[in-house]
Amino acid sequence: MPAGQAPGQARQPDHETIGLTMKSSIIITLSLIASLAHADDAFHHHRFKTGEMIQYDYEDSDTVFAAVLQDGTIQAGDAIKVQEIKIPVGIKVQSQGKGLVRKLTILPLSQYRASPLDSLAQTPFESLTKLIKNLQPSFAYSYKDDTDALNNLQKTFESIRKDKVGGFLFFKIQDIHQMLESTEHIPEGITPGQTHSSPRNERKGLGGKFIVAPGQLIYHGTEIFDGIRSGYFKVISLGHQFSLPEMKTYTNFFFTMHVALEGPDQGLLLFGEGQETATVLKGTDKGNYQPQALLQRQFSIRLHRPQTDR
Repeated sequence: MPAGQAPGQARQPDHETIGLTMKSSIIITLSLIASLAHADDAFHHHRFKTGEMIQYDYEDSDTVFAAVLQDGTIQAGDAIKVQEIKIPVGIKVQSQGKGLVRKLTILPLSQYRASPLDSLAQTPFESLTKLIKNLQPSFAYSYKDDTDALNNLQKTFESIRKDKVGGFLFFKIQDIHQMLESTEHIPEGITPGQTHSSPRNERKGLGGKFIVAPGQLIYHGTEIFDGIRSGYFKVISLGHQFSLPEMKTYTNFFFTMHVALEGPDQGLLLFGEGQETATVLKGTDKGNYQPQALLQRQFSIRLHRPQTDR
């Protein structure tokens, strides 16, 4: 415990490092619920076509709490700050050589706000292009699939993520790709009641090391969502880690999603929402770590199509 800090006293988090904690781990998980399956309930991947236009609306709210060490456990203290972001993105499928690529555009209506919790309601949203110096209107980039996008995202956002709000945007765009990638990892033909396991893996990035915990995907059942028969999937991911010499972050993740089983949207994520909790530990000059902050994140992503397309 740092000198001068009383037992149970909240440590104020270093906001410079908060952005690094909000990366989302690759979304896959554990639990088991069985239900009767029919042949037409089987999941099939989306077949992208040249000229296809897709839009998603993503929203995220992150609340930072001071960490309190009490009775040997880390507890949440006072709420320090709330950050909220709204990001509509357009995805256009294009031909390239003998294959297809997707072009993602961050649409101009993207907005952000940050405030202490007690004054959030009085804090207006502001345009991301106004807040982020190097973010041009309709910023866009191309990629083969969401895994390819994630592998190149640091380079794509090199000039943007160094900005404070730009760094927050970078992690949320990473979230969007990870959630869309999760549908690509659903096994072809899986039916209600079946599960799919994923192994633990490690990867490097942002100057540190990510440890992605093992998990299991659960096909819970089928539902009608926005008038479309959809597969309802649950994912829970516990124990992800991100480590730097100056900090460590441990995250737990819960996510549900509706994926279209029929029609032109077949295989596309229709709607997903979830929560993530993170514990942030700050490195000390003695080589150990002290609790710095707890974070609670709530987010959602929805497929947006004009009603005339239905």
